Amino acid sequence: MKTIKIGLMRHFKVISPKRKLFLNSKEFNNQIKIYDSKDIQKIEFPKKVKGWEKCISSDYKRAIQTAKLVYGEEFKKSKVIREVPITPAFNTSLKLPFLFWALAGRFAWLINHKSQPEGAKKTIEKIKKFVSLLPKNGSILIVSHGFILQLIRHELIKTGFKGDWFLGAKNGKIYSYKKQSH
Repeated sequence: MKTIKIGLMRHFKVISPKRKLFLNSKEFNNQIKIYDSKDIQKIEFPKKVKGWEKCISSDYKRAIQTAKLVYGEEFKKSKVIREVPITPAFNTSLKLPFLFWALAGRFAWLINHKSQPEGAKKTIEKIKKFVSLLPKNGSILIVSHGFILQLIRHELIKTGFKGDWFLGAKNGKIYSYKKQSH
């Protein structure tokens, strides 16, 4: 019997610039672009994590930097496990709270609204395919982003994996999943 072990890890915290409490749609969009371009916070990470044969990282800067710190230089980068893009659900000069924009954007994603670069249907199909293509034995560390990790975790559980539960993945924590196969 073969065992596959999957580790899900959210990137380390990002050096985030202070953001305004209230933003219009254009400012929200710019805030997301700024966040996506930032480095992770400098941390002391004295040794590489052990027990992972392979590592797959999102191709976003913050995930790559995290993977290098915890795994080393030799890992695969994948755009499939990038954070789900978020944009304003509508355009307005009205200044609204950041949380409003984030929740409205995720709701628009959920209903596959045209305001979002990618809808839930496409994201979920992409994650199902990603999980189905993982090796059937060995151990793989996946370094990605909070929202996409929730979707990967959901698909792992649906396909018979057992492991940790989380609602919001903590930065730098590894959540482990195992599955036996013939």
